[in-house]
Amino acid sequence: MQKILKVSLVLVVMMALGVYVLNSVVKGADDLTPAELKERLQRVYDEAYMKGNVDALDEICAPDVVEHRLNSPDIIGLDATKEGVKSGRLMFSECRLILGELIISGDRRVTQWTFEGTYAKETNGKLIFQNKKTGESETISASIPAGTKYNQKGCSIARLVNGKIAEEWSYTDRIVPTLTAAGVELKMGLVEE
Repeated sequence: MQKILKVSLVLVVMMALGVYVLNSVVKGADDLTPAELKERLQRVYDEAYMKGNVDALDEICAPDVVEHRLNSPDIIGLDATKEGVKSGRLMFSECRLILGELIISGDRRVTQWTFEGTYAKETNGKLIFQNKKTGESETISASIPAGTKYNQKGCSIARLVNGKIAEEWSYTDRIVPTLTAAGVELKMGLVEE
C-alpha cells in the first residue's frame, strides 16, 4: 500500500511540475504583472528611442506587426516600425517615449504615453487649413528652431499574440504640439455666420 501511495505521490508531483512548465512556456510574457510589463516595455522603449537600439523592439513586436495611426498610412512590419523610430531620432534629439497608465484585458493592452523630444535642427514647413464648406484655405508658414522642446501625448490599443504586439491603434494629436512648437497660438471660439 505504501508503495502505491509513493508512486501516486510521485505521479501527482510530476504532473503538477509538467503543468507548471507548460504554462510557463505557453504564457511567457502573459505571466508578468502589469507593473512588470510596464517596466519591460519602458526598458525596451528607452533602448530604442533614447539609445537608438531599435533591435530592442524585437522583444515586444511581432515581425509582421501592423500599426494604425490616425490620419496616416499604416506602418506594416517590424522593419518599418524600426525605420520610423530611426527617423524620429533624426528629427528629435533627447527623445523618449514615456509610458503612463497601462490597462490589460485578455489579449488587449491599452497604454497612455507621452513622447518628448527636442528638435535636432531647424524645421520649416507650411500648414494648410481648409474650410470644407467653402473650399477656402489658409496657409501658415511655420519655422521651428533647433532646440525647441516637443511634447505629444497619446493612447495606444494593442492586440497581443504570444506576448508581442501584433496590431496597434494609436490615437494622438500631432498638429497642436507642432503648432505650439512653431509658436502659433491657437484660439478656440464660435464663429458668427
